[in-house]
Amino acid sequence: MKSTEQLLNPLVLVILLGVVVYVIVFLRARKAKATALRADYDLAYACIIESLAKASDEFRAKFHDLATFDDSIDLHLVRFGLFNIGHGAIEIDNFRRPIKLTFTGGAEILSATFGEALKSPPATATPEIDSNSVTLAPFHINGGGTVIFNLVVRGDPSRHVIDSNIDNFDEIRLFG
Repeated sequence: MKSTEQLLNPLVLVILLGVVVYVIVFLRARKAKATALRADYDLAYACIIESLAKASDEFRAKFHDLATFDDSIDLHLVRFGLFNIGHGAIEIDNFRRPIKLTFTGGAEILSATFGEALKSPPATATPEIDSNSVTLAPFHINGGGTVIFNLVVRGDPSRHVIDSNIDNFDEIRLFG
């Protein structure tokens, strides 16, 4: 009974309340500092590659133009995602040149379309295909946003390079 009475002591309650307030303030300040340390914008990419023969129905459903391809031999489905991991938006005029994805292992791009956008508006320009490369016209991508393109490729798409130039950074790095 005495321990319950001690816990209800006004001084103990004030101390407990002070500790709780301190923890809340500390956590908020820590979160604000982490956000402030992030760049205004920072672009990263990822490629998810599946052979058409082994791709799940769920993955295939993301590619709306698959019915137009008769030959399924050596076809690969590629989801090319661009992630703005900064807190500010990348605007169209931040691009010094478009993003160009080139497959260096002899793969041929048969189709390139906008797939989806998360926390960002959809990319409206049509990707331009030139045999083994696709050029993406500049587009807006919100801070924390993602824009994904769907590619159908014949050959091995595992080796690729990304070329672009956006204000304040020259390289789009691999996400992760």
